[in-house]
Amino acid sequence: MFNSSTEVLMTPPAPATRLPIPQLLTLAGATFLVITAEMLPAGVLQLISKDLGVSESYAGYLMSGYAFTVVVTCIPLTHLTRNIDRTRLLRMVIVTYLIGTFLTVIAPTYWTVMGARIFTGIAHGLFWAIISAYPAYLVAPNLIPRAVVYTSVGGSIAFILGVPLSTWMGQQFGWRTSLAGIGVGLAILLVFLYRLLPLVGTGGDARDEEARQAQERANCVDAGAPTEGLSAEAVAPSENRQEPVLGAAEALPSVRVNRPRVLIRRQSFAAALGLCFTVALYVIGQYTAYTYISVIINQQVGVSLKYLALVLLAAGLLGFGSSLTSGRMFERFGNRMLVAMMAIVVFSLGMLWMIPFPTSLGIFWILLWNAAAAFIPSFFVMRLLNISPTKHRDLLAAIYNACFNFGIGGGAFTGGWILSRAGIGWVVLMAACFVFISLVATLLLTLRIRRSEKYVLWESQQA
Repeated sequence: MFNSSTEVLMTPPAPATRLPIPQLLTLAGATFLVITAEMLPAGVLQLISKDLGVSESYAGYLMSGYAFTVVVTCIPLTHLTRNIDRTRLLRMVIVTYLIGTFLTVIAPTYWTVMGARIFTGIAHGLFWAIISAYPAYLVAPNLIPRAVVYTSVGGSIAFILGVPLSTWMGQQFGWRTSLAGIGVGLAILLVFLYRLLPLVGTGGDARDEEARQAQERANCVDAGAPTEGLSAEAVAPSENRQEPVLGAAEALPSVRVNRPRVLIRRQSFAAALGLCFTVALYVIGQYTAYTYISVIINQQVGVSLKYLALVLLAAGLLGFGSSLTSGRMFERFGNRMLVAMMAIVVFSLGMLWMIPFPTSLGIFWILLWNAAAAFIPSFFVMRLLNISPTKHRDLLAAIYNACFNFGIGGGAFTGGWILSRAGIGWVVLMAACFVFISLVATLLLTLRIRRSEKYVLWESQQA
């Protein structure tokens, strides 16, 4: 009896056919706190600069050091921890993050703060390698886009409430007090991680693979498609389309009937790597500007620092609305929506560079930029999960995470270097250029992926 119960506990649960809301909200809470802590310097950059006695550029390098640590450590650590249950590993990561957060709070000098941020960055790398793929362990493949929305919403709420609130708290009580509040939130999060998240396995054992294949066959049968050689994530039924009737009816080309078609997507490790490279380009552009958003709002747009938190709050609210709709938008429009949002980011940053405008118009471009940018990370993750081979999902999530954080670090460094030499206007222009290059790369990658896809027609057995 004891052995039987132990076996049940150790067997990863079957993917849910309905969204497990409490578990997904717990993941959203983790994402909220981690992103708020990561982005804290962006909102209180000038406060950190004064407190530690360094320039604004050097204060921005705290984000670079943090992000580059993630780049260096996340892939090897993901490999070393590949045999540890994802839930257990997530708990260990949050404990490490909690320790690093309080080390930053008590660090007395710039370089000790940098050291504490680097220590925290080690945990951050593993966190994103886990959290990017975790929804796929909880739900069936057809529910992955909606499950990803929940984790993404946590990030959006971080920009809505986390960054503005931490900025306000920093202005009122000091940036260290603000960071300590995040640490308290991480301690509370640990309780929910232990109580709500089930053990899900490592994603690489035989039982996980058998469960995945069984789910894929079931999905293919439900769609009426031939199942041999196809995967559930690679098989997506299309809308019914009008096609010529076969056989004797071929003599009557005007007679058409509805016949189902299926889109066969070939999962590709190379295409997933290309997507990660594109993500790095985009994030470099985004964080070249966003790391110094408080300086942009204050110096480029002309908003007083006392209204900074209010502008960030408005931008976050728009971003939250974007994230809430991102799952369904991706299901309906796919890559076209990603391209459109990237184009809006380029346009908004270009308009900010062309200031002088009235302050109100400058605020509009800030809000439009943030609203469009909030869509993009969710779309990238959904696209990655769609094209990644299942057996490489964790590795690709780690590579994606490394590329994303390379972009954050590279963007923060690039923006700081330009800020110290040419001013904030040129920071905005360089950001727009990087996002434009990533937009072109996205279009080229989309064309490559589409060449490997094809529609297949078949007769329904129930017809």
